[in-house]
Amino acid sequence: MRRNEDRRRDRKEAMSSGIAADWTGLFKMKKSNFRLLLLIAFYGLFLILGAAIFSAIESPLEVAEVKNMRDRKNHFLRTHSCITGKWFEVHHQQVVSLLLGTALQNDRNSINLLTVL
Repeated sequence: MRRNEDRRRDRKEAMSSGIAADWTGLFKMKKSNFRLLLLIAFYGLFLILGAAIFSAIESPLEVAEVKNMRDRKNHFLRTHSCITGKWFEVHHQQVVSLLLGTALQNDRNSINLLTVL
């Protein structure tokens, strides 16, 4: 008899402290924690769906651009037989790195100019 009263009192204290059984009945947690967990789950689903949609939209364009660049490279190598594929790759990487370096340098100069102003 005494144990039943103790159990009831413990349940009442747990309910008054904000701990309640969630809708599944599997866990006991505060409603605010359950809502936060649900919000995080929906946010994760939102990110996954957004990434899938973005990939579906952009993928065909990217594949077409890569094919176009390969075709142009192959055409260039066929027309200029004195250039090998290895030489082309090495010099292509050098040109791209120089262009990126120039672009980065220009960005740094514009940032420095903005900080002076």
